[in-house]
Amino acid sequence: MRLRARQVTLCIALVLVALALFTDSRSDAKQVVPVRNEIFRDKIVTVYMDDPLKGSGQVMRDARLEQIGDRWILVGKGVSTGQPGEWDEGLTTGMAWDAVTAFYVFTPAQFEEKMKALSP
Repeated sequence: MRLRARQVTLCIALVLVALALFTDSRSDAKQVVPVRNEIFRDKIVTVYMDDPLKGSGQVMRDARLEQIGDRWILVGKGVSTGQPGEWDEGLTTGMAWDAVTAFYVFTPAQFEEKMKALSP
């Protein structure tokens, strides 16, 4: 019976060590910035999210990734696309980077050109 108790204790200890190692490696990975902020500098970013309740996207300028708690959040200022009902221009906006399914980075001139092409 003693041998069985030692085996169980050893198994529990090994599981705890494995969990500790897995948790440490995951938290180290979260410290690494998923995308360098330089890609967003002086650009306009269109971000698409996997969130059917809030709509599909956001346009922002001055975007940067910030770590809040253990999540990376893309933070920036809302940009108008000229659509009726827009209300977020100039407001600080943010979304969890892990919810981003696609993003596009424009120079201000490229963004203006795309918006003009969409205008009737």
